[in-house]
Amino acid sequence: MQFLNNAGCKYIMRCNSTFLAKALKNPHGNDCIITHKFVKTGITLTFRVIRFPISDSTTEILITNILDKFSVAEFKHLYNLRWGIEKTYNCIKNKFDLESFSGTKPVCVLQDFYANLLLYNALAILMYENNKKLAENRDPETKYVYKTNENQAVNKIRENLIKAVMAENSLKRAYLFRKIFKQLQKEVVPVRPNRICDNNRKAKHPFVKFSQNQKY
Repeated sequence: MQFLNNAGCKYIMRCNSTFLAKALKNPHGNDCIITHKFVKTGITLTFRVIRFPISDSTTEILITNILDKFSVAEFKHLYNLRWGIEKTYNCIKNKFDLESFSGTKPVCVLQDFYANLLLYNALAILMYENNKKLAENRDPETKYVYKTNENQAVNKIRENLIKAVMAENSLKRAYLFRKIFKQLQKEVVPVRPNRICDNNRKAKHPFVKFSQNQKY
């Protein structure tokens, strides 16, 4: 936060209720400006704290160095714009197992990192084209708008993209890409606005999120 202030950058950060618990214990309403001294570093910072509900039981807390100009409603809109980026990070990190590296050397880490980015970019292109086609062919009498099931799309990309890239010729490569696209057309889910799902599942490996991808 101090680095961003010194660099002249504006920031908006999401934080949980335990962050600066004492400083946020008794805020003056849902929009207040506080000055807090960090004990470990001795640094004193002034920032704005914004709270707003996102469900009946959940309140989001944002901190920012934008002390005026924007209302709480505008900050809530900015927070919603961030959601697509967070979903991208979640897909790359968790669904593509970004942290499951095939080795510990820098070259192995970089290789796996860029391979995962390539897979995600291919996924994003195929999902965009598929969702556009779903919208064009939508039956107006259906209750919901449908979109590509991202979880299933990740599995299809993992199974078939390498085969397509390594194909012997361009005709076979184009055939495999069309095959992936047709498979994705069958893997769709309805879009349910304002749906909230509680995910209380516990991780199978609480101490190691992703074990090293050993090759035998």
